[in-house]
Amino acid sequence: MADNIEFTFSHRQVIEALLVKKGITEGKWALIVQFGFNAITAGPSDDELFPTAMVGVTSIGIRRAEEGTKGVIVDATLFAPRRKTTKKIAASRVKTSKTVSKK
Repeated sequence: MADNIEFTFSHRQVIEALLVKKGITEGKWALIVQFGFNAITAGPSDDELFPTAMVGVTSIGIRRAEEGTKGVIVDATLFAPRRKTTKKIAASRVKTSKTVSKK
């Protein structure tokens, strides 16, 4: 029998994952959740039916946060590709200068 596996994420983690997935590296972003609503008649038995509202999540996404937006906001610049470290740049310059000086 397989074990039940469940993963949960905070709002911030969902925003971060979507930024990385879409390759977004600029701006501040907030989570959006869109809902769908429907009305049905439901109850514990056919003799006890009541008007009932159903709410479903239709999509989850992110949107650019405007100035003054409240809530969980993630700065996409935190996910921009890192530049080469100074050591790597210096090492590449040394290799280049050795190649040029072998004339």
